[in-house]
Amino acid sequence: MTAQTQIQKRDHVAYLALLYTIAEDGAHLLFNGFKASFLAFSSDEIEEVQHLLTDGFDEATEQKTEICGALIDQGFLIEADTDEIELIKMGHYSARYRTDILPLTILPTLKCNFRCVYCYESFPNATMDDEAEDRLIKYVANRIHRVKSIPISWFGGEPLTQFDRMYRVTRRIQNLIKESGRDIKQTTSFTSNCYLLTPEKYDKLKEMNVTSFQVTIDGTEESHDQLRVLANGGPTYERIVSNLIAFSESDLAPHVRITMRMNCNKTMIESVTKFLNEFPESLKKITNVYFRDIWLVEDRGVWKEKGMGKDPKLTAEATTELHRRASVERDISSGDLTLLNRSMPCVAADNKNLIIGPDAEIYKCTLELDPGDHVGRLNEDGEPEFDTNKYMRWAGHDIFKDKECLDCKNLPTCMGGCFRYRPQSKVCTMDTDIAGAMKNKYNAYIKNADCNVLQ
Repeated sequence: MTAQTQIQKRDHVAYLALLYTIAEDGAHLLFNGFKASFLAFSSDEIEEVQHLLTDGFDEATEQKTEICGALIDQGFLIEADTDEIELIKMGHYSARYRTDILPLTILPTLKCNFRCVYCYESFPNATMDDEAEDRLIKYVANRIHRVKSIPISWFGGEPLTQFDRMYRVTRRIQNLIKESGRDIKQTTSFTSNCYLLTPEKYDKLKEMNVTSFQVTIDGTEESHDQLRVLANGGPTYERIVSNLIAFSESDLAPHVRITMRMNCNKTMIESVTKFLNEFPESLKKITNVYFRDIWLVEDRGVWKEKGMGKDPKLTAEATTELHRRASVERDISSGDLTLLNRSMPCVAADNKNLIIGPDAEIYKCTLELDPGDHVGRLNEDGEPEFDTNKYMRWAGHDIFKDKECLDCKNLPTCMGGCFRYRPQSKVCTMDTDIAGAMKNKYNAYIKNADCNVLQ
């Protein structure tokens, strides 16, 4: 806000959340966190850019150059009387409390056919029955008259072990939409280990309108099969990769986007890099990869018992380097979450987003699914009944009461960080390599384009 108050006489002033770095080839890179817009300028142009960002622009007395127009169009220069924080607040509250979207995260089971050594879940013997399914359908039916969109996300446990339930629930919701006579958009996604993603399921996945799914592969076969094993201890890598390649060659593939998560620590960088170098060509067309540090799982599950929690943490710079190797060196879409703008940090911050468990219990965070973590339950009429104290831990939190967040340039991309860790601590993009992410974005772009302004 300081720059704005210094030059109020100008029509346009520099936006608060402006980030800047210089690429290896000397290009000057600017990132606007609020609009997630990205511009690159040459050394010859940067003097004018710096002048405009420092002194602002007055349409009455100054000529608008191409550079000035780009800065205004992409939100780097804003009208002098604009309150950036209020704009961010409006976007957050509008998304958090809107009622025309009914997002559903559904857990058909908390059981899993894997025993990944770093998993945080306790695998209670819980699987959705017909009564819980009916309560879920009533919950949707009670709200279908006012919504325009119903995105369904399947989670677990391993949801594909309950594929028949997934299919039936999705089709029942689709039938509710049809019977309503309203134009309601419905999409389906799922998070799975993909061990059971077989061609026999493709037709039903198409009927369910599956548009995306997430799978985890932790490097090469050697490293993956040490971490992600079957419940009986058996290997999983070869079957998962075969299933994914088969899917990528199916008629359904062009309509579905795969997000591939790679859990990694510092000792696994070589393995992950080798996997990227051997990445199946057919998967490149439909897959976006991203990397997560295993250390963030804390000390839960088998990971701690095996003493693996002492493995060196994957630093922000190392994560950025992996994104570079994927996107720049291997032409693999690499979704570095650092440069996204978001109205909310995660689904836990979304008041309307309920995670429905196998016994119609309600959770708010996919990292808190142990017995006793639920914040309520759907009653026989399909209406939520909350434990007020538990629910308000999530619903009552307001990041705009945190002065440190309000003063941070990363606010539009972080939005306060993980709700699970607050208010005790923060997990936000302040801990990531934003400058490195900007350089990766630039380098990936210029491989296929001969221009100096990125929009």
